[in-house]
Amino acid sequence: MRHHFGHLGRTKLDILTGFATVLLIVATVVLLSNPGHVLAQKYDARRQDDIRALMQAVLTLQSTDPNAFYAFQAAVTAAGAPPRVMLGANSDCSGSWGTQCSDAILADHCVDTNAYLGPYLKSIPFDLSSPLFSERQTGYYLTLTATSIEVGACNPSGPDPIFLQRPL
Repeated sequence: MRHHFGHLGRTKLDILTGFATVLLIVATVVLLSNPGHVLAQKYDARRQDDIRALMQAVLTLQSTDPNAFYAFQAAVTAAGAPPRVMLGANSDCSGSWGTQCSDAILADHCVDTNAYLGPYLKSIPFDLSSPLFSERQTGYYLTLTATSIEVGACNPSGPDPIFLQRPL
């Protein structure tokens, strides 16, 4: 009598059933780990770090070079900030750029981040979650009023806005 040890007495149907079971278990584990949610949390954490860096740069500019800060304020006003202006490279920023930067509340021109805040930043941060954002249109906005400074993310992953606000 001849024995085939390759299948150890299993039929092709047994092998396919086992393979399908393993695939089902792997798919269940992947779905339960929710990689989309994990990635969204990672992007939001990065946004928070970028916003802190941008806010620190604005506050440092204000405290170390008041004349440059006044020029920065004038550039924000000249951009047509009603009330938000996107930080970027003095380029066209018209249109909607996310849930927090709709066309109705965002100025049509970006404020040149590098010209005013560049000396206080290691690099110009921009939102990595979308190919729309770059150093030209960072995906971060600034609201500068007579009483406060607000820096925030144009398109956070969740329904809650991500921003920092400080009195001026």
